[in-house]
Amino acid sequence: MQFTKLKETHLQVKNLRKAISFYQDILGFRTQSYVKEKHAVFVAGSTMLVCHLAKSASEEGVQLIQMGYPNQHIVLESKDGEYEGNKEDMGYHDIEIIAETTRESGKKAFFIHDPDGHLIEITEYNAWES
Repeated sequence: MQFTKLKETHLQVKNLRKAISFYQDILGFRTQSYVKEKHAVFVAGSTMLVCHLAKSASEEGVQLIQMGYPNQHIVLESKDGEYEGNKEDMGYHDIEIIAETTRESGKKAFFIHDPDGHLIEITEYNAWES
């Protein structure tokens, strides 16, 4: 199989307002749509992130949430030259950087949690390129 991109990611959240504040106001995603008490759709580049309010899920969806929650993980790639600035922005917003690593390529990545405890990894541009 071959893919051209990751089109969208879905996360279950406890508080949709906090998710909107985090992904839109702090990380700078553009909000594409919002359905009160249901979900918000964000756009970053050509990828969409959909945050579903956990209580709006079907019974089957609730079981899936309980299986995986909160161990969901997404990766965001910094624009070229903006990695350090992104790290500084976390401090400005009082968001704790819980870890930082250097890949085999020599490029760095740092890790934070969103308001629901999802792991967010923010990498340097082309972090997997050597």
